[in-house]
Amino acid sequence: MKKQSGFTLVEIAVVIAIIGIVASIAIPQYGAYLKRAKITEAMMITKEAADALVSYHTVNRQFVPNYGDLSRRNREIGLPEISQYTSDNVYLAWVGSRGVRGRDSTSAHIAVMLPPDKGFQDDGQGYARLLTTIDFQDGRYVMKCNDKDAIWRSNIKAEFLSGKCDN
Repeated sequence: MKKQSGFTLVEIAVVIAIIGIVASIAIPQYGAYLKRAKITEAMMITKEAADALVSYHTVNRQFVPNYGDLSRRNREIGLPEISQYTSDNVYLAWVGSRGVRGRDSTSAHIAVMLPPDKGFQDDGQGYARLLTTIDFQDGRYVMKCNDKDAIWRSNIKAEFLSGKCDN
């Protein structure tokens, strides 16, 4: 009689179980990685806009006026129009003055909108918002995410902003 070769049912079941365990760990980690990549792109845009706002303020002694045309605000400080920020991870980005209540001439805001993602939004409503304020106080610039005195707030969970922005 000829000897048969192959895998037993138990061996196949063990391999499938191992694959299942590895997948149950890897898939959520991959999802978190994608979310961090989106936030990282938004933070890069925020940093670029912050540098442009500080340069504008240094020269003009005021932040960019709040024109009704958001693209005009961006152009005024040397940034691309808001529609040019559109990518898989970022929907829109714009700047404006009056980022902090009560500090009309000494504060500005940067708004970066990301496509909706309930995985990193606090409220799960509409677009994800990364709102950052820049405040000129005591001769220095302070950049904050989720400033409690900001005109409007981010809805991105703090765990995705840690280490990326002062709060």
